[in-house]
Order: sequence, then C-alpha cells, then structure tokens
Amino acid sequence: NVRTAGSIMRHFIIPASLTLAAAILTANPAISGPDPARGPVVVELFTSQGCSSCPSADAVLGELAARPDVLALSLPVDYWDSLGWKDTFARSEHTARQRAYAAKFRTNRVYTPQAIIDGVIDVVGSNRNQMTEQVNNRRALPQKLHMTLDSVDGKLALTIAGSADSAARGATIWIASYCNRGRVTVGRGENGGRTLDYWNVVTDLHAIGIYTGGQFVQVLADQPPKPGWGIAVIVQSDVTGPILASASFQG
Repeated sequence: NVRTAGSIMRHFIIPASLTLAAAILTANPAISGPDPARGPVVVELFTSQGCSSCPSADAVLGELAARPDVLALSLPVDYWDSLGWKDTFARSEHTARQRAYAAKFRTNRVYTPQAIIDGVIDVVGSNRNQMTEQVNNRRALPQKLHMTLDSVDGKLALTIAGSADSAARGATIWIASYCNRGRVTVGRGENGGRTLDYWNVVTDLHAIGIYTGGQFVQVLADQPPKPGWGIAVIVQSDVTGPILASASFQG
C-alpha cells in the first residue's frame, strides 16, 4: 500500500529520445487485414482526498479496474488542497488535464468526482449505473487502431497498428505510470479521520510523440513495471479528444 505521494517511485525508464512531446514517431507502411479488435475503454477519474463525495467514486473506479475491458485511471487534483488537507497523490498536471477537457467540452466547469470516458463522455464518477452504462456503450464501438504492450526479451515494447490514411494520424501518444493500490488516512478536511482506498493512481502522465499512421514498434522501457505497478499507453486525437486506442501492462 502507498500512504504518501513521496513514497511513489517510477519503476520504468523512458528513453531520453522519447521525452519530447513534439517528437514525431516514424511509421512503417500500412498494414492490411480486418479491422483491429477494440482495446479497453479508458476511464479517467478526477478525484481528491479533500472531497467528501469522492470516496464512493473511488470505489466505483476500483470495480471498473477489475474488468479486463476497462483501463481505469485515478487522477487526483490539487484544487481542494487549500481547504484543510493537502492531497498526498494530487498533481497539478491532473488539474491541467481536467481543465483541458472542460475547454474541449466548451464548459468552464470542473468538479470532483468527475469521470471522463474514452475522452468524450463526462460522467459523475460516483454514479455507478451511469458509469457502467457508458463504459458498456463505448465497449460496443470499434476502434481504428490496435495497440499492445508486451514484454519482449525482458523489455517493454509498444506496437501500434492501423492504416496509413487513418483519421488517427496526428494523434497524441500518452504514457502513464500508476500504482495499482493506495491507502491514505486523511488527517483533516471533509474526509478527516477516514482511511481511503485508491486504485490505479497515476504518478506520471506525459506525451511521448505523435502517431503518423501505419505500424509502429518501439521499446518503451528497459524492464517491465515491478509488482504493484502498471504502465498504460493512450492514443488520443487533439490532445484531449476521443481516445483511439489504449493498452496497459501490469507488473
């Protein structure tokens, strides 16, 4: 279990050549064949230890995280920190991502617990029925890309496959590291005195490149994540637009 943000360590290494968000990834010629199978539905939960409505949403995310057809990610935000308790998992980057979604949806509203499903649907994260319904609706839709993360010769390799003329060309490739489980005893604020459980807490999320079409293969890490950790890759149009493909690897 993880109790403080400071105790979370990144357990994979991104090559220096991939750390620039502006890097353009070179694609191989287009592949042929049937439409690729759909990857997991991505659920991003914006949550906070300082929000009394969030623990129930965190529990719903935990249920979704157990589904093999869902990539559930917890992104704690920092704008509750001034109300008596500093969230030990919060990152300003998560707040910025949530606000970017709000701009994309043409609204100034950000709130917790907010879930964004596949980059296109805004759902109250504590509404289990609506969360499940929307996830299942997205699961029924096809994707233009097929993506895998596999351990190859002891290294973590990413493969993206799609057509050269795919609408996915120009999409952003995000990589996230996350801790499978976290537990925090909150000292003050709305959840003061409560011990809260978390699933798939994102500790790092950044863009590593732009998908240019066709088939792409890249070694992402010198070793797979250690037990208790995971790595996810998301291909997303327009930075915070629809999610076109996703994959994860558990340590």
